Amino acid sequence: MVNLPISIENYLQEAGFTPTEMLILKRLLEGQAVTLRELAAKTGKSTGVLDQATKKLIDRKIVTKENINDSSKYAISSLEAINKWMKDDMEHRHAVLDRKKQDFEAFISTVKHESSRPDMEYFEGLSGIEQAFSKLLTMGKKEWLHFIPATMREEDDPLVEFKVKLFRERRNQKTFMRVISSDVPLGRRYQNRDMFEYRDTRLVKPDDFPVSFEQFIVGDTVACIDVQGQKASFIRYPELAESQSKIFEMLWCKAGDECNSDEECALKAGQSGSKKPDLETKVFSGLREFFMSRKSIATFGLLGIVAALMTWGMYANNAKLNTERIREQIIAVVSTAVTEFDSADIHELRTEKDINKPEWEKVVLHLQDIRVRNPDLKYVYILRPTGMTNMFEFVADADSLDPYAKIDLNNDGVIDDADALSPPGDPYDASDNPGMTQGLKGPYADAEPYTDQWGTFISSFAPIVDENGIAVAVFGVDRIADDIQRLTLNTFSPTLYFL
Repeated sequence: MVNLPISIENYLQEAGFTPTEMLILKRLLEGQAVTLRELAAKTGKSTGVLDQATKKLIDRKIVTKENINDSSKYAISSLEAINKWMKDDMEHRHAVLDRKKQDFEAFISTVKHESSRPDMEYFEGLSGIEQAFSKLLTMGKKEWLHFIPATMREEDDPLVEFKVKLFRERRNQKTFMRVISSDVPLGRRYQNRDMFEYRDTRLVKPDDFPVSFEQFIVGDTVACIDVQGQKASFIRYPELAESQSKIFEMLWCKAGDECNSDEECALKAGQSGSKKPDLETKVFSGLREFFMSRKSIATFGLLGIVAALMTWGMYANNAKLNTERIREQIIAVVSTAVTEFDSADIHELRTEKDINKPEWEKVVLHLQDIRVRNPDLKYVYILRPTGMTNMFEFVADADSLDPYAKIDLNNDGVIDDADALSPPGDPYDASDNPGMTQGLKGPYADAEPYTDQWGTFISSFAPIVDENGIAVAVFGVDRIADDIQRLTLNTFSPTLYFL
């Protein structure tokens, strides 16, 4: 069987030859005329399939059918016949392609003819005008030319909220806007906001202003927008857009003192290109866009959280420092004052009846003297361990010279448990105040405030020892825990630091 080159097989496939027809050609190119049965034996195809394929090849005048010895046999007509068929097929293909080309050129010429006609689109109502502005954005142009008659303040515009959104989208797309307006108070007011609006405005004399409504020139489109009349229209007409652009550029040059005559302005207008925003406009319009975006809300919220955490951290640190400061002060007080007591006096004060002994008055007055010398102290007292875990008993208290008196110790206007006085032997449970037990070993102050029936305090303790150096009692002082907050607020204002 003759093998055809791949390029020839591909060509025959493109020309409409089936695989069976190409298989027949390969067998017949061997040079011998064969019957249909012989072809079937060599190709493995049924005689019915081969009969249909050979008929098509005969119609193309590539294969001939001959009657040899009363048998119908098939053979290649001639190599020239195949060559002629290929030549005819190529000419037919070229003719088809030429017709397609002519049809396409005719279509293109029709499109060009139609595109030269103005295409108009209308919008009505405020929602229609919003739709018109949105369509201008979708055109993707980097510059808008804008005529605005300045007949109202921007904040009086019924589309003021939409135009804020329009500004943000235009700014994000980097679509700069050049504006020509009338040199009137409202026009000058409009111009003063340029740096925030991502635009550049120039003013012309009212007599030179060419339109009485807003007009935008964007690419090949002229958009006429009448907000007060609530209607708008688009005219897509390249020639008109080009003409309006030249008028805009002439007025732009003239308003900018860039030319001295109309002829010079016309020349510059033909040479001018799109203008890029200056640095001031980029910065201030960017800031405006930022402050009006959700991003800014999230940023300021995050900054507020960070500021609050920093403020709380600094306040907590100041409170900790002031706590240490108070602890150092009251430790110094108890370390100094504890040496002023005689253990023999402590031994004499054990029960309530001992308040009649001279040692009672001596010790209580001494406690009061210590408090006078240290006015920040609220309570000054002495307790004795009982031998039971965390259980102590009062020896003396600065406020209990007369244990039966009714004294408003906390000045709240009510005599209650918070004003209780403590005669000798009065028990005290120190389970919630381990610092008292620590005070039997050496000067100690609470690391954190603790609370009992008399209030919330920072306390300090030091041991009173006898002649053998054995701790027989503990001297204690209380300072109100609120002093920590007061000292902290005197040097640190959380509100000011947060702001």
